[in-house]
Amino acid sequence: MPLLREFFLCSNLPKEEDIQFRRSTRNVAALLERNFKPFKTSDVWKLLIKCVSPAALNESFILIGGVLTIEVPHDPALFLKLNENEKKEFAINALIDGFERASKDRNWSFAPFQESINRARESRLNNEWWFGKPKINRARQLVARIRCKHGVERFVAEIVVSDRTGNVLSILPLFEEIPSDFSFVPRLGRIDWRNESEILYKTSRDETNLSIGNLNK
Repeated sequence: MPLLREFFLCSNLPKEEDIQFRRSTRNVAALLERNFKPFKTSDVWKLLIKCVSPAALNESFILIGGVLTIEVPHDPALFLKLNENEKKEFAINALIDGFERASKDRNWSFAPFQESINRARESRLNNEWWFGKPKINRARQLVARIRCKHGVERFVAEIVVSDRTGNVLSILPLFEEIPSDFSFVPRLGRIDWRNESEILYKTSRDETNLSIGNLNK
């Protein structure tokens, strides 16, 4: 039995605009995924929630290869005119409508969805997280971690260096990418201390030395 664990938004916009729509809504969908407790279903592992104008709504469900496609009456043409915060609200409301329709149709409990929604709301729909394990330097005075910020228009990765009490001492930019998992996930790597003032960032493609400068530690 498959585990339901993935959510995506799409639209009935022309191809290029739909690509932008998918990228710009992915941050909220990914935030809900990370706060979601997957559960077993008889035949669904992914929900594809398609936003259409109310006049174009088709209330039927399509299940292909474990992907359940559901249409919801949220006009994607309006989405393109919204500011960043409004786009986040549009995305979560469309996802909630899709969850409600899917739960009712498949006779699923809505509780796991509601818990994920609540946690996303608690974070004010800001999709930020720590990637990988924190690394402590040899002197055991500094901690380096990779912070990821998945926004509407871009994905940002950076190294945050702090002392052992959590005071941030330095932030080192790593990279910026379009907000698509296919683009930024391959660029995520691991960190290690080369010495007391340099951090090695290594991915499957390459490695980079970053200097944290003199932190007077």
